[in-house]
Amino acid sequence: LLLYMAQGAMGFPVFQGTPEKGIGIAYMLGSTGGYLAGFVVMAAIVGWTADRGWDRNPFKLFGAMLTAEVVMMAMGFAWLAMLIGVEKSWQFGVVPFIVPDLIKVALASALVPAIWSLLPRQR
Repeated sequence: LLLYMAQGAMGFPVFQGTPEKGIGIAYMLGSTGGYLAGFVVMAAIVGWTADRGWDRNPFKLFGAMLTAEVVMMAMGFAWLAMLIGVEKSWQFGVVPFIVPDLIKVALASALVPAIWSLLPRQR
């Protein structure tokens, strides 16, 4: 994930809307900057919990993923609020994503343990 971010910072067109919305650091400091930083934190949270076996239990994984999602959205919201204001940031940067992201978290937290159960156990 950090390599992906480094590629984007170097100007590779890895982010949606590049180069139309800018490239490199200029893009990363734009309206999606907080979400990009939050994405790294999100991966760290879920990875940390997976390392502790939470990825085998759908309820624990749901809690971890939901926590990570809230942290990522909060970081994105805060950054966007500095750029366009709190009300617009909430209206355009959070509300449209609440239901779709909850669905994705629920699906992922159900699928990951299910897939683990299909794989042979390592001893």
